[in-house]
Amino acid sequence: MKAVITGAAQGIGAALARWVAEQGGASVGLDVCSIGEDVPVSHRIQVDLTDMDAMQRAFAEAYQHLGGIDHMFLNAGIA
Repeated sequence: MKAVITGAAQGIGAALARWVAEQGGASVGLDVCSIGEDVPVSHRIQVDLTDMDAMQRAFAEAYQHLGGIDHMFLNAGIA
């Protein structure tokens, strides 16, 4: 399983990263905040997903790192 998880720094996003890792998968975590080493993602990208150009670069980087994407968990939210 190859997954991209937005909002991966905490809460549901971090829980999804743990679940993917438990299943033997690899994930790329994206968040506007720094993603801690306690979140088991194979690659971390700090990005503001409200910036369309930055978002496109981040998803291209995630795709390249994983060698494809099976699942996308679009968990990021704006409060």
